[in-house]
Amino acid sequence: MKIHWRLAKKALISHRELYIPFILVSMLLVAICEIFWSMTQNSSLKQTAAGTNASYIILLGAIFVTVLSVIFLFYINRFLMKRQLKELALYNMLGLTKGDLRLVVLYEILILWAMVVVLGLIVGLVLSKLFFLILTFFLQTTTIVEQFSLNSLILVTVIFSGIFSILFMSDFKSLYQVQPANLWNQSEQPEPEPKSNWLLGVSSLLFLAVGYWIAVKTSPNAEAMVQFVLAMILVIIGIYGLFIASSIVILKLLKKNRKFYYQPKHFISVSGTLYRMKQNGASLASICLLCTTILVALVGSVSLYVGKEKMINRSAPYDLMMTQSKPFSATEQKVMQQVVKKQDVKISKPKQMMMTVPQAVIVKNHHIFPSSMTAPSATHQLSTLTLAEYNNLSRKHYQLQPNQILVYTDDGKKVAQQLTLNGRQYRTKMIPQFAMQFNYQNSIYKSLFIVAANRQVAQQINHQPWLYVQGQNLAGNSKRVLHASKLVTTALHLTAEQYTSKPELEGFWNSLVGSILFVGGLISLSMILLTGALIYYKQLSEGYADRQRFQIMQEVGLSKQETAQTIRSQVLLLFMLPIIGAIINLAFALPAIKSILAVFSIYNVLILLAVSITTLVLLIIYYLIVYALTTRAYTKIVNTKTMSIE
Repeated sequence: MKIHWRLAKKALISHRELYIPFILVSMLLVAICEIFWSMTQNSSLKQTAAGTNASYIILLGAIFVTVLSVIFLFYINRFLMKRQLKELALYNMLGLTKGDLRLVVLYEILILWAMVVVLGLIVGLVLSKLFFLILTFFLQTTTIVEQFSLNSLILVTVIFSGIFSILFMSDFKSLYQVQPANLWNQSEQPEPEPKSNWLLGVSSLLFLAVGYWIAVKTSPNAEAMVQFVLAMILVIIGIYGLFIASSIVILKLLKKNRKFYYQPKHFISVSGTLYRMKQNGASLASICLLCTTILVALVGSVSLYVGKEKMINRSAPYDLMMTQSKPFSATEQKVMQQVVKKQDVKISKPKQMMMTVPQAVIVKNHHIFPSSMTAPSATHQLSTLTLAEYNNLSRKHYQLQPNQILVYTDDGKKVAQQLTLNGRQYRTKMIPQFAMQFNYQNSIYKSLFIVAANRQVAQQINHQPWLYVQGQNLAGNSKRVLHASKLVTTALHLTAEQYTSKPELEGFWNSLVGSILFVGGLISLSMILLTGALIYYKQLSEGYADRQRFQIMQEVGLSKQETAQTIRSQVLLLFMLPIIGAIINLAFALPAIKSILAVFSIYNVLILLAVSITTLVLLIIYYLIVYALTTRAYTKIVNTKTMSIE
């Protein structure tokens, strides 16, 4: 029993460069899972505005990170077991039975489980307070309280205990299938040179092109998210096939280029990489997609959070936006004054407007086409009002002929100078501002206002009945303002479709967008850790595979300087492909992200570009740091003399 325990400890200590990163990353994944699952158990979170949606988003984040953890643990454990099999085979040759080897592996798994799960839960409990404060900041609320959850601790312990149990059984299976005598024979067998798969390359390029085309052509309507998901699936398929097929073709073309290939630093890197390109291609594609996911998740969630205030102001330019089919009477105004006065809240003078009930339309190629409110292709909701109404609101003095109209869109979309609406032709003029533009019933469609010469023309353009809109601001304590807005709408017997309360809207969007950013940030952190670990273990694998080749080359005259140049050439050749692919993916994803943000009434392209550039720069800095660290680890392995058990 002691010998098994000692061999297990010796294996972990002697291969600490393999196990320490595994333990650290796995421990942090356990901590992140514990933070996520404890948030899902927080009852006070569910009581906030949009609390149900926030809890659901956090639950999705918890499931996603848990799945990521499973994939990571299985992927790295396979690499670790592959490195350990030769050592275990040597023990077998020295007299240890398969039962003894299973005990050694069992003790290793138990040690790793204790370090990963126990330390991970401790780190999770310590960090949960910090992340709870971050969540509170994002949600912009003080109503949620931190709660200790024993259920989340038990759940995370059970999940990772189950994962390690499956890893243990997988390692047992590896021990059962591999014979010691065949292990060295198998390791010495050279891999055949991979063949160029033009069919895979062309079909993958087609998948990628179609995915990019869908992303670029995604329209800002109800179908935007579905189109983006479809584009993402096609890009994933295309990236995997393209990295595997095209990388082999590129390397073979480099091999045919005698001036390039027959140089020491290129000869070893190209030839060594080519024979392992099928596995390398899948790894590089995984790194590329992880980087892409990090960029898209951060760019989307941060842009949504940064543009949240403008989104709220577009839906509710005043604290209370109320609509009804008849003018607001003096009695109703008096009721509002009495209600808010009891709450010690002041109410401003009403701002009123008469317009037609919005109608769904499609604004495309500088034209306006009628649509249906349920049609996913609709982009705007069209309302009309009279010139007198508009001049009164904006304090302007426009004059219009019956065939002239003023047009305003809150996304700045321009329309043709000549428009045909309901069989009549109009000359148009865009107006840059609209004093009382708002999003009717918080629709996903953008607002489009047309100012007509008189009521008759306004009704000809939009046949919908007239709607009376009133906006007012409330001043006072934030909680009292929120309560007063609810009492006013109740006193006036307004339905949910007839009013928009800015305080309620702020609470809803703060909760929803804040939880999206919180989840997006934690998921991105998880994927950043996984990306770094995946690159690290890939470089270790490359180093072990290339060590003997480099040492043979050094024995026949390859200098230390030439070795270093070759290593930099090979690592850089493989290392930069995924980040270049991620940058290209992000460039094609930006139009789709822009369209999805437009659904949330966020149209500021500068915000999107600023967030994209900042996120990209930070990821590239992290990527280069990992590049430096992994290159050092690769060089150390290559320059280490081969041990007998390797």
